[in-house]
Amino acid sequence: MPNISTNDHADSEVRKEDHKNKSKMKLYFEKKHSVKVPNFTVGDTVLVKQEKKDKLSTPYNPQPLTIKNKKGSMITATNEQQKDITRNSSHFKKVRSKIMTDEEIEEIIDDDIIPNTPLRRSSREKQTPKHLDDYVR
Repeated sequence: MPNISTNDHADSEVRKEDHKNKSKMKLYFEKKHSVKVPNFTVGDTVLVKQEKKDKLSTPYNPQPLTIKNKKGSMITATNEQQKDITRNSSHFKKVRSKIMTDEEIEEIIDDDIIPNTPLRRSSREKQTPKHLDDYVR
């Protein structure tokens, strides 16, 4: 009678080798494509992706949210009206939240203003071509 033999030892070796090769491929891909892992922490200000309604709508909702809770890649954020939104971390974008004072804004505006200098025109006189001298103006 035929016997079905199970080879658990060979199966575990194949699984280990497969895991090792997949890890190697993952590292190579991440190195080649400059993969960055976003570091979201509780209290960060973020924007959440929104559904595209028409071609003029922005990819992210402009209303900033604050991260309230984080569990693995699942993030719960809240807005100013205390409404919670729970999404995967791929749906969020970190916002640099540096609040500038009025003086800093005025300094930036003053630095950007270029003094009005008149444009220099060439002093050469324009002449009509000689072959057009026969025509009356």
